[in-house]
Amino acid sequence: MHFTLAHILLDETPQFVQAPLLFYRGTMGLRQGDQGSCILPAGSSTDFTTYFNALSSTKWHLYTNAGPLFLHLELKGGACTYLQRSAGIQDYASSIVSGTRRDIPASDEWHMLDIPLVENPQDVLLGFSLDCTEAVEIRNAFYFTEVSEDVLNEVELALSTTTFKKEPYITRNIEKIRSSILGSAEEIAQHFHMYVVDNGRTLAKEELEGRGISVIPNRNVGGSGGFARGMIAALEGTPAATHVILMDDDVTIQPESIYRTYALLRLEKDEYKDAFISGAMMGACDLDIRFEDLGCVDAKGFLRPLRTSARMNTVHNLVESECYVPDRSDDEHPIYAGWWYCCIPSATIRAAGLPLPFFVRFDDVEYGLRCKPYIISMNGISIWHDDFSRRYNAAVDRYQITRNSFAGQAMSHVAPHINFMQELDHNFRLEIAKLNYTDATLVLEAFEDFLRGPQLFMERDFAEDSFMAANKRKEKLLPYEEIAEQVKSEYGVDIYSCDEDSLESEASIAELAHSRADGLFRRGLYRESYNGAIRFQLKPFGKSFVVLRSAGWDNAPGLFYGVDTVIALDVPNRKGIVRRRDNNRAKELIDRYEKDLKTYRSKRADLEKDYAESFSMLSSRSFWDPYLGL
Repeated sequence: MHFTLAHILLDETPQFVQAPLLFYRGTMGLRQGDQGSCILPAGSSTDFTTYFNALSSTKWHLYTNAGPLFLHLELKGGACTYLQRSAGIQDYASSIVSGTRRDIPASDEWHMLDIPLVENPQDVLLGFSLDCTEAVEIRNAFYFTEVSEDVLNEVELALSTTTFKKEPYITRNIEKIRSSILGSAEEIAQHFHMYVVDNGRTLAKEELEGRGISVIPNRNVGGSGGFARGMIAALEGTPAATHVILMDDDVTIQPESIYRTYALLRLEKDEYKDAFISGAMMGACDLDIRFEDLGCVDAKGFLRPLRTSARMNTVHNLVESECYVPDRSDDEHPIYAGWWYCCIPSATIRAAGLPLPFFVRFDDVEYGLRCKPYIISMNGISIWHDDFSRRYNAAVDRYQITRNSFAGQAMSHVAPHINFMQELDHNFRLEIAKLNYTDATLVLEAFEDFLRGPQLFMERDFAEDSFMAANKRKEKLLPYEEIAEQVKSEYGVDIYSCDEDSLESEASIAELAHSRADGLFRRGLYRESYNGAIRFQLKPFGKSFVVLRSAGWDNAPGLFYGVDTVIALDVPNRKGIVRRRDNNRAKELIDRYEKDLKTYRSKRADLEKDYAESFSMLSSRSFWDPYLGL
């Protein structure tokens, strides 16, 4: 039987217009025709070996029971030439596959072509190009395979998305899925259900619900609670879901990513049936950049992408992306899939339990490390999302992650080789060094809440209340208008002329100075003294003040070594703050930190025992049902 693997995307979406190289590479632009068709201009040459429109043949054969591969085309209009193209690991451009040329005559009627694809051992991606003598109209193009029906898996796919007062995003995604998935003629339309968990209780349930779409009002239990509610609904649906996609609300979804996820699951080999499928995070501003598709926790406890970001508009990056095959997650290789788009088998949820009640952050990390799955990624399965570097929030990155990483590790013994104490120490010292005593306090409060034991997480309102409190207590940046005159008059700095590139450049220069021959000595003084807070009179490399980016993870000790004033700027949002040295306050916080460490050392064994004993309960239905008010 014919089984469709992936559709050729030619719809005029904002992404198609703004980042066309994700869809096609041509000598001329394309324009939309009637009833979903696309017109290739006369004299144009268009290559579809791109992020969305190439076929990742290597991965389809690795992960699935796909048989011979084919391309279906429907063409009308002028004469054109079809050429199959491919790309391998050493290629920087697609190349023509010999013997595949087809000259297609002009016609006022639609040509229906099913073209076998030639595969060679070195191929990673397969694609095609069309050289058009006259204008050609193309529609309903897709890749397919020939398989026996008995190799297909039974799949009931659910999508769970949790939202809190983000109506523009969620309503747009609902309508996309209603028209492109549920309204399609594909078999997925009969085997898909979207569950929208409305933590803000602000959605118009009656207007948005319909066949295949359910809106579930929910109390504000954060992302972890919302996804737990969505998992429960999906597993209890009629029919029950075999797989659940967890997806953030503030994303732009390409419905084709959902279809390709479904196709992978239908054809998945037995050895990968416990795998998670991870969608890549593409940039909401830089549409062609893949920021992350797989995450990992390094030995010091820092969460980071497993691979460096890359532009998906070049053939070589596309090939490198598909050549990468990760190890299965284990204690030595702790990797996870972010819940901006992550597909999890229902059997895994039943066996491993539900998320921990962390509200936001580290819930997806803990769950991935707990389950230790194989993780599949593939070009074209992705969402667009603001990358994390543009939305730093100390309530999340200093309070939530600190507390939840300690609690998660203690509860489920994830990543036993990771020492989160190093992350704690780094973050606390960094905030003191940058004169950010407010957010250094958040780090301590997070650690102290962990020290209070697992019973806190059992309290119905603790997760929400603690997050809201952290948001109120974090450092508050002020609009440029409120600080510009002061900064100009006191320091001679025009903050309106500062940009992220110049701040990055200054940080690099300062780091170079900090790592000179005497750099080791300087770094020792800097660390031992908390940047001069408790001892030594450190003298800055230049002025007694510095301008730097406000995001907490920016770390360039040479930039703020010994300074008395920090002007911290959030350039994209045009906000900032002036911080001044207060060694007395720093010493109070350092004393408090030392006491916390002493408490941790004395209570560690009992704490870890209590947390471990609470794990099975906190991840169970018997906890979540009353917690969610079911």
